[in-house]
Amino acid sequence: MVGWQKTIMMSLAFVKNIFIKTVLFIVGLPNGDEHEEVTIAAFNQWCRLSRLFGSTMNGYKCYSSATPNTISSFNRKNFLIRFCNIISIIRLVILLLYENETVSIFGGDPVFRSKKRILEIFIIFIGLVIGFLAREIFLSLEAKLSEKMFFCFQCFLQSNGFNHLNLQMNPSRAIAFRYLVHFFSFFWTRFMCLCIPFLPILLNTTIIINPYFYQIPCYTISSILWSIPLTLAFVFNVVGFASISGYCIISGLFYLNRLESICSIAVDATAKDNEIEEQFVISLILKFISHSNNVERFLNVLAFLILYYILAVSFIANLLIFAGCIARLYSDVIADMCSFLGGTIMAVLIIACYTEGSFITKLDLFYRKLHLISESGLEMTTKMKILEAMDRIIGPYNGVKAGDLATISKHFFIIFLLENASFLMLITVNTRSMLESTK
Repeated sequence: MVGWQKTIMMSLAFVKNIFIKTVLFIVGLPNGDEHEEVTIAAFNQWCRLSRLFGSTMNGYKCYSSATPNTISSFNRKNFLIRFCNIISIIRLVILLLYENETVSIFGGDPVFRSKKRILEIFIIFIGLVIGFLAREIFLSLEAKLSEKMFFCFQCFLQSNGFNHLNLQMNPSRAIAFRYLVHFFSFFWTRFMCLCIPFLPILLNTTIIINPYFYQIPCYTISSILWSIPLTLAFVFNVVGFASISGYCIISGLFYLNRLESICSIAVDATAKDNEIEEQFVISLILKFISHSNNVERFLNVLAFLILYYILAVSFIANLLIFAGCIARLYSDVIADMCSFLGGTIMAVLIIACYTEGSFITKLDLFYRKLHLISESGLEMTTKMKILEAMDRIIGPYNGVKAGDLATISKHFFIIFLLENASFLMLITVNTRSMLESTK
């Protein structure tokens, strides 16, 4: 009887262990017994996928040196992507300007003889242009400023991995950051892989379910030929868009965890009744100043790219939600796919804005703790250093910047949601007459 109980207990423990590992794998988190190399391997897999789709030349590693063969291969791929984008943009402009049926047939109009043809082509055109510009802006920055852009990834890709001393974080924040890197590496890899079949289906379903595709041979041939560069352009643009978004989010989380580590040191110091040492305060101030300089250098490079991404991604998400939920463009299948994609993009952007808004919250906490530290019996020179750090905290250059437009704070995502809702209402009101006339 005892033997049976032990067998049952071992079986339950085995099943529980398998279940936990399966859930963690699905969510994208590492198991507790997995080595840090598993996380770095997941990150490198994301980098390889990013290089494969041309969103970055070397992956997100500032110490990588591009060989002549790598540069040549990337240039050929980049030329193909640009060619597909430019030729598709020219084709869509011609289809928008000329409503002639002959032009539509030879131009392989993806929504041939649709009631809402102009609106549908315009949405495709806007998505293509925004994705193309985002990719080109990032590649331009990478070519000029890769040393400044990819510093945060170098810290854990070196031999020490996610060592808290190497990351300049306390042990708990280093573990949390490793989990975040693991999760986002898997998330963006899966999202990019999902886009590869999803986008061709979304773009080409409109052609396949069009009855004229089977009735007009000339339209059949031209639509198939034209769909190839358009599909390639969209896949490369959207996958690159996702890859660069992942880079911005992980970079922001790296600097946020460093700031949280500094704040936790200040909180622990003020929670104790012991007298605070001069050397400890000076070390804390130097850590904060060094961190602030790194963040400022990083944001000087990416502030306007972040602004472009926020505006571009929200605009695309609004167009997709409008096309799927309000206009119900082309067919129910297409409309539902657009709604799902638009809702997913908007949700990810809101979460990213809320998370990055923690910078301001942590800076306010650090300011209060520095004020408490300054009231202890310290030398005047040390107090002056504290005041210098406090003055820097309340300065206008702190927090994640969206260009010169706004600083992302915790309440920014609420304003962001309201702005997007009003923009969606504006589109609906201004296109109401068009939608009613095509019913």
